Amino acid sequence: LLGWGLGPEALSEFDRAESADHKLDTQPFFRALRGVAGVLSHRNAEAVADLSISALAIDPYAAAWRGLARAELGQAALARKDFELAKPVIASFDPAFQAKVYIEAARAALADNEPSLAQSYLLRLVPAIDDPRLRAEADFLRGELFERMNQSDEAVLAYGRAIVTEFRPVAIRARYARALLLNRLGKLADAALADEIDRLRMAWRGDEFELRMLSKLAELRLAQGEV
Repeated sequence: LLGWGLGPEALSEFDRAESADHKLDTQPFFRALRGVAGVLSHRNAEAVADLSISALAIDPYAAAWRGLARAELGQAALARKDFELAKPVIASFDPAFQAKVYIEAARAALADNEPSLAQSYLLRLVPAIDDPRLRAEADFLRGELFERMNQSDEAVLAYGRAIVTEFRPVAIRARYARALLLNRLGKLADAALADEIDRLRMAWRGDEFELRMLSKLAELRLAQGEV
């Protein structure tokens, strides 16, 4: 089940196995496998608990999965440390999973104000990533990194590459980030920025990102005397 990426189904089997033999909970191999299933099921707090037992604390493979769980929990500093511990083995993963780990490692490093480390992870990505979702994530992160490094032209191009993948969860964010950047550079007027955000908010609803867009739109409309 884990081999097919069926995390919730695997967790059910682990629960049944533990019910049959309570000693399994003390076995590192069992905790490691259940931790992987937890990450695949987005039960990240439980996954971190399984993957953090003393026998797995410095295991680089466990650290890679623990880093993914902590990244999704928003624990950027802890995730960054886990990915650094995992760094020697990431290249041994299959290409798709390898790309996912490098991308999440770069994201955690950037969130933890370590742009040079983020850049080192992005440079390790294979030039051609088959999955358009992963390509979009990678280019969006490159855009954020270039912005942080004051390389505005490169940032605009990277955001553009993320947009053309048409992977909606990333493309919308990339359009927003590119519009803000062009506005700061004086290449997009406030009125045009407001119009672009107005279009984007209709395409994305229901989370913190929408609230951020609405807040920026209200600020722009207020400055234009329209609120």
